[in-house]
Amino acid sequence: MSLVSYLFLRFDWDFLLAKMSLNMPIESFTQFIQN
Repeated sequence: MSLVSYLFLRFDWDFLLAKMSLNMPIESFTQFIQN
């Protein structure tokens, strides 16, 4: 595995974890704005 692909996979995994952890607050925030 090359260093570039390793960094890309790690960044993708960190982004996925961040998106999963931020998913609920963002959804409730958008619902709060829409109401």
